[in-house]
Amino acid sequence: MADVFDIGDEFRISIQFRDANGALSDPSTVKLTLRSVTGIIAVWDYADGSLTKPSVGNYYRDYTGQLSGDYWGRWESVGNPTLAEEFHFRIRESKVL
Repeated sequence: MADVFDIGDEFRISIQFRDANGALSDPSTVKLTLRSVTGIIAVWDYADGSLTKPSVGNYYRDYTGQLSGDYWGRWESVGNPTLAEEFHFRIRESKVL
């Protein structure tokens, strides 16, 4: 089941990268892609400073939902480890606004 947020909520989209032995690891490239309900695709890359890395293997992007509907995202990394992980969340329509 998808995480559900309200319009205007700021929330954290995060991931942990681990190597084959289970230890936290920093890939050489980390990218987050998000497709909004309007079909607009946003891309953030750790190399350009648009993603935050608070500690080894941990990356995140804070996001504020402005439009109701379903959003689809994808984390991608190259290096150790190389992986792709997709996720989904929903911004709930307001019954007040």
